[in-house]
Amino acid sequence: MALGTINFYILFISILLLLIVGLYFYFKAKLSKQNNQFIEMIKYEKESEKKKNNLLSKMGDDIYHLTQTLLNPEETKEETLEEDILTSANNLRELLKIQANKIEIYNEKFIFGHMLEDVSTYLSSNFGQRNTEVIYNIDPDVPRYLTGDIIHFSRIVNNLLEFSIQSTPQGKVTLTISSHKARNHDIILQVKITNNGQSVSEEVLDRLFSLNYNSKKEEQASIRLYIAKKLTLAMGGTIEASAKPSTGNNFTLQLPMTRNSSSHLQEFSSIKKELPSKKVLIYSDKEATALSLQKLLKSFYDDVTVVSRDELDKNSIDFTHFDVLLLDNIFFNTVNYEALKQKKEMHHFKIISLSSIFSGNEHVENNVIDAYLHTPSNLERIVELIEPLSFASKDTVSSISKKDVVEKNNLDLGLKVVKAPIEETENIDTECFTYFKGSRLLIVEDNMINQKIIVSVLKQSGIEIEIANNGQEALDLLFKEKKEFDIVLMDISMPVLDGIVTTKKIRAKSEYDAMPIITFTAFAMGAEIDKMFDVGANAFITKPLNIKKLYNVFYMFLSQTKREVSLQQEIKIEGLDIATGIYNADESEVLYKETLKEFVLLYKDMENMMPLWLKEKRYERVKLACNELQGILGPIGAYEVKKLVDEMQKNFLYSNEEFLDQYILLFPQKFSGLIETIQGYLAK
Repeated sequence: MALGTINFYILFISILLLLIVGLYFYFKAKLSKQNNQFIEMIKYEKESEKKKNNLLSKMGDDIYHLTQTLLNPEETKEETLEEDILTSANNLRELLKIQANKIEIYNEKFIFGHMLEDVSTYLSSNFGQRNTEVIYNIDPDVPRYLTGDIIHFSRIVNNLLEFSIQSTPQGKVTLTISSHKARNHDIILQVKITNNGQSVSEEVLDRLFSLNYNSKKEEQASIRLYIAKKLTLAMGGTIEASAKPSTGNNFTLQLPMTRNSSSHLQEFSSIKKELPSKKVLIYSDKEATALSLQKLLKSFYDDVTVVSRDELDKNSIDFTHFDVLLLDNIFFNTVNYEALKQKKEMHHFKIISLSSIFSGNEHVENNVIDAYLHTPSNLERIVELIEPLSFASKDTVSSISKKDVVEKNNLDLGLKVVKAPIEETENIDTECFTYFKGSRLLIVEDNMINQKIIVSVLKQSGIEIEIANNGQEALDLLFKEKKEFDIVLMDISMPVLDGIVTTKKIRAKSEYDAMPIITFTAFAMGAEIDKMFDVGANAFITKPLNIKKLYNVFYMFLSQTKREVSLQQEIKIEGLDIATGIYNADESEVLYKETLKEFVLLYKDMENMMPLWLKEKRYERVKLACNELQGILGPIGAYEVKKLVDEMQKNFLYSNEEFLDQYILLFPQKFSGLIETIQGYLAK
């Protein structure tokens, strides 16, 4: 019995020892695996950081070389170079904010349709002549007014659409937006962008949102998609990409927003009730565009017909049976134009000319076409066409007597009217607006982004600025508070009271005869321009804001003598070429200063860290820092420190690390001087 007990204990201890040994090796293997995973993760992060720094370095060098090429324009296309510089500089600023975790989310109220108009303007300016068909398919349940970060929302949509359009040179790109309720007043906007262009491979799809930079403009798409993803995540949203041979490249985006109104359908239902019944005909050379317009117009008119080119060619369509014709601009050849002119003189139908945002066609005023519509369109833009389409009642703009307004303007105290598009004044920056110091400006604009842009441009000018969010607020400032202004910037499309009606009411009071009103609109075409001047506008400028045109219009109406301005006189302070920095920042001192603030925030400790790394011979870290700085110093105009960093980088290139000790004292001396210079400039 005792022997059996001993054997039992021996067996038990043996099993226990085996278990302990097994557990030891198990946990050792697990720890080893975790350690290897950790090492791989660190290695991956270092590699990602290295790629990011190389990216910034290459972008900075590209901006520098493009700028030098533009300054020495031997057989170069200046417009193309400027676009390349601005694209790279804008991406660089965004990447700096992302790297510094300084993406700020601004939640503000905006009109959804205005965001779409801004997107159209951006695409039109970026692509020029293009055969891609772009369709906006907006669910009628999407609220008209939303609260969210419209700046970043627009940037995300622009970046995704830009990628899709570039990969679809001949096909169709569709932007579909719908909404569903989340909680309380919150909603989720779902954005889908599809195209029938060439789809990317699975390998490319896997790294579609990763950084991959090349100086050629057409190969910068991955940067825009990387920025789009980072901005989406910062806004609390999600973004996915898919690709199929039959459907091309597709993006699905979901973003949280707050609704501030009912749906578009409910918002505009009252307009439909007031409109007389009209028969509308649509012809577009692109079928999807025609069907999209039909869907939009059916929100206001029940009888909307789409016809094909074959039907028109066979003369099987009698235009006199319709009240409104929306016709593709390719239809207006000499023969068709004369035929339409004769029929219109007898039957008085309205004609709207359709053209793509990529067509680049200039609109010539004539007595046949009543209005112009760019596609893709949206409900907000269609509402702007409702008055001329409805041949309307006594309260509408079309009924205003042109004779009354024009004669009155001609009899006022020398107040000029400039109907031609405002031209640019060369060599203008924000500092030039100090010429108008003391002037009183009223900005009537519902879009908070546009408000901020104008104020940012003028905040250092000494111009006294007042803002009205709609026409009614503007009238209250003038009629109730009796405030006086030297000039008014008036947006046309606003809630509560639009710019046309507001201008008409202002001109009805003789005490404002000498106050110039400059209309501010995204669409300056045909009948729309006539409407502005019919109610008493003095000039118009188009969105997006162009500071060279804004300066010119101020000069026309606020100054008596011309001020000579020249950027050829370089603005320099020790260690910082400000003129070059402003030029690289889209010629905006405001954006340039924002970039400098980000630079100081991100690199203020570099003067202490660099000599420490050099002393400890942590050359890999020094090299990464030099790569990163090379990409930033050039665009901000810090060429003195950039030259120093270039010298340090050459030592790595030629394996002369032993010569780096000389920079232990030299680098912090130069870099601290640069930081002090920047801070002094920002404090001005």
